[in-house]
Amino acid sequence: MKVNSTFVIGGEEIYRQAIDEEYVTRIILTKLYIDNLQFDAYFPRLGSEWSRVITSESDKNKEIKGIDPESGIYFEISKYERLKLENNNH
Repeated sequence: MKVNSTFVIGGEEIYRQAIDEEYVTRIILTKLYIDNLQFDAYFPRLGSEWSRVITSESDKNKEIKGIDPESGIYFEISKYERLKLENNNH
């Protein structure tokens, strides 16, 4: 059975395990900007093998961002892709 998309809903260690898998090639990341709250776990920093996807200058204005009308929380949704590295087989 072929799976095209899988969504991972954290904890920090679950996220880390998922992004370390080579078959994970794309991330759709939602950032929430919340003042005055304390958290004990975070999405791991993405390494240099990940690149934010902006296919054209006009895409910068097409990113999904705004304020949730019910909660008043500001959010941004960004896409990242894993860079393809050349295989160095010796």
